[in-house]
Amino acid sequence: MKALKIIGGVIVLLILVVVVASFVMPTHSHLERSVEIEAPADYVLSHVNSFEQINQWSPWTKLDPEMTSSIEGEDGTVGAKYIWSGNEDVGQGEQTLTEIASDKVVSRIHFIAPWEGEADATITLAENEGKTTVTWAYDAESSRPINVMMAFMDMEEMLGPDYQKGMDNLAEMVNTNKAGRNEFGGFTITESELTPRNVVGVRATIAMDDQMSAFFENAFGKSFGAVTKAKVEMSGPPTALYFTWDEASKTTEVLAGVPVGEGVSINGLEGFKVGGKVLMIDYFGSYEGIGDAHMAMEEYMNWHGAMMSGPAIEEYVTDPTTVTDPSQINTKIYYPVQ
Repeated sequence: MKALKIIGGVIVLLILVVVVASFVMPTHSHLERSVEIEAPADYVLSHVNSFEQINQWSPWTKLDPEMTSSIEGEDGTVGAKYIWSGNEDVGQGEQTLTEIASDKVVSRIHFIAPWEGEADATITLAENEGKTTVTWAYDAESSRPINVMMAFMDMEEMLGPDYQKGMDNLAEMVNTNKAGRNEFGGFTITESELTPRNVVGVRATIAMDDQMSAFFENAFGKSFGAVTKAKVEMSGPPTALYFTWDEASKTTEVLAGVPVGEGVSINGLEGFKVGGKVLMIDYFGSYEGIGDAHMAMEEYMNWHGAMMSGPAIEEYVTDPTTVTDPSQINTKIYYPVQ
C-alpha cells in the first residue's frame, strides 16, 4: 500500500513538473537555412512561387518513387493546394499557398501522417547588387503540454540537413536555368546566323522625336527610287541599321534603306555590310511598341554578358499599308554579337 502511495506521489509530481514545464518551455519552433544565388530576386522568385517549381528542388519529392501527389486550384496563386501521400519518409499531408509577394512566398502545411500537425513554410528573397539571398524557414506552434515533448526533439538535427539540401538544390537549379534563359520582357530571343547582306540607303544622325518618321519616309523613298533607277534588284525587305542610340542627347545615327546584291553600290546612297552571328527577336506589333523589344534584347545581353559587334538591325518584313491589324505587322530585330 505504501508503495502505491509512493508511485502515486511520483506520478502526481511528474504531472506537476510537466504542467510547470509546459508554461516555462517555448511553444514556438523555428528553423531556417539560407543560400546566396547569383541572380536577381525576380528571377529566383519564378523558381519558388509555385508547387511545380518547388517540387523540382524540394529534398523530399524523390524520397519515395511511389509517392502520389496532386495540385488543386491554379498553381502559383494564393489558395493553390499541394496534396501528397507516400511512405514513412514523406508521410501524408497538404500544403496551401497563403501569400505570394515579390520578396516572399508563404505556405501553410497540414501534416496528416505519421503525426498530425500544422506549420508555416516561408521563403524570403533579399537582393543585393544582383545577388539574392534566399531564406527558407519553418515555423510551428505546439500546444501545452505537447511543447514539453517537442523540447526533446532536436529540430536542427531532424530538419536542418533537409532544409540545407533544399537550398543547395535551388541554387543549382537556378544557376542551370539562367544559363539557358532566353525570355525577357515577354519576348523570346534566339541565336542564329544572319545571311550576309549589303544594305544601301540614307545615313544620318537624327533626333528621337517626330523627325524619325519624316526621316524614314524620306530615306526609304530615296532608296527605292535610286535602286529602281539603277535597275538593281532588292534582295530583301526595307531595313534600318542603328549605329548609335544616345539617350543623353536623344539622338540616333541610323541608315535606312534596302538590301542589294554583294558588291553593289548606288550613287547617292551609302552602303554597309551586315551578317554573321546574331541575336533575333521576331516582333509583331506597331512600331510604337518596338522599343520594348530592344529593351528585352539589352536585358538578354546583360544577363549573358554578350557584346555587340555591329549596328542593331530592324528588318521590316510586313508593309504596314497592307494590313489593318497592327498585331500583324512583323519586324525582325537582329543584334550582331561576337
